[in-house]
Amino acid sequence: MRIDPRIFISGPFLTCPKCGRQSFGVLMISGRHYIRRCRDCWYAARCDLPSVSKHVVYLDQLAVSNMMMALNPNTEAHQAGRVDQRWLELFRLLDRLVKLQLIVCPESEFHRYESLVTPFFEQLKRMYELLSGRASFQHSSYIQQLQLHLHLENWLQGRGGDPIPINIRDVVFADFNGWQDRLIISVNTNFPLEVIDDFRRLRDETDVGLTAVFERWRAEGRRFEETYTDEVRGFGKGLVQAYLRHLARYARVARGLEEPTLDLLGSGVDPVSWTL
Repeated sequence: MRIDPRIFISGPFLTCPKCGRQSFGVLMISGRHYIRRCRDCWYAARCDLPSVSKHVVYLDQLAVSNMMMALNPNTEAHQAGRVDQRWLELFRLLDRLVKLQLIVCPESEFHRYESLVTPFFEQLKRMYELLSGRASFQHSSYIQQLQLHLHLENWLQGRGGDPIPINIRDVVFADFNGWQDRLIISVNTNFPLEVIDDFRRLRDETDVGLTAVFERWRAEGRRFEETYTDEVRGFGKGLVQAYLRHLARYARVARGLEEPTLDLLGSGVDPVSWTL
């Protein structure tokens, strides 16, 4: 297979400063500048781009899934006419805003986890990568531990009730205020079936646990504000219990009583892996 490198040089074409032909096109866009190259003489030049300040929008998996189904006629929901056309309109608006360099919608590990257990992983992956502009959130466990660390610093200084000094640059990879290239380079990872089964099992267990919690809340008949306050206060207790369970597993593995798994490499306080 032969690839003509000129196919990567696209319009708008200007007059080349070196050879004078109308073939001085855009080769690549790289954050704060772009490269022009002549398709005939290969003369290249760097051109600066104006600064942009984008809004960061997080898309829930519900939005990603529904926009994909609105565009994909192969899905059962699309064929049955069960997809609200407002999702298609939302995609058109978001896609336009992303291309205008006004917003970025970073992807997260939750998008990957939720997409892996569906028959349309590649289509969902294409959706959230298209709108992410190569930006992604740090892993949720990292963000959680960063928040805990900053809260602890405030508490040690007697300012436990103060808001933590965290901003979007602390939790998002990539220069999201850079201009996006027109090409999206994506790598498909072939996850083993057992890994996908583990994600599906964890999702099902979480669903069962949340359903039980919801039924308990409903049976208690308390006001939402009261229940919410109790659950927030219980976060610290749950965090400590999760960490102690992690240490106990680590001890069993060290004694040869349990096979090691990759999740032991973490801190044990990843909220995705908590048992409800």
